[in-house]
Amino acid sequence: RNGTLQKMEEDRKTFIDMLGPGVIALIFYAGHGFMINGSNCMIPVDFDPSKSEAVSLDRTLQCMEEKKTRVNIGIADACREVLDLGVSGFTPPPPPADSILIFATSAGSPASDGSSNGLFTHHLIKALQLPRKLHECMMITKRNVRTASNGKQVPNVSDSLTVDVTL
Repeated sequence: RNGTLQKMEEDRKTFIDMLGPGVIALIFYAGHGFMINGSNCMIPVDFDPSKSEAVSLDRTLQCMEEKKTRVNIGIADACREVLDLGVSGFTPPPPPADSILIFATSAGSPASDGSSNGLFTHHLIKALQLPRKLHECMMITKRNVRTASNGKQVPNVSDSLTVDVTL
């Protein structure tokens, strides 16, 4: 929560070190997201735009795949618009094998922050209250976010799953 660059990198390494064959791995990020040097990045609280140092979501997903996990789930509740720093928001990388990447909004768009959770996270939590297949949860979440935002926010899902995942 509100991590510095050092803390986020340490947490990422700890997470990756826990993974192995057969594991269903899930990374959830809520915060600011930028494209820096062509990589989707999670922005730490001590972000310095002049240094462009952040935690690469793309590299994290690549590490997850390298651990030969069974399924990788990446969820980002972050804006995907062009920001004042002159860099664009999250852009979905091609998903690794047996992975699903879920973004709170479509490319080029802002994500509503809400009061305690963002609009996307709020509806995702509601969709996860009952055991459902992941694709069904995402369809419910996308529909509810689009409705609640009057069509201004539409979550984006990119996947290469070849197995059903129930949450």
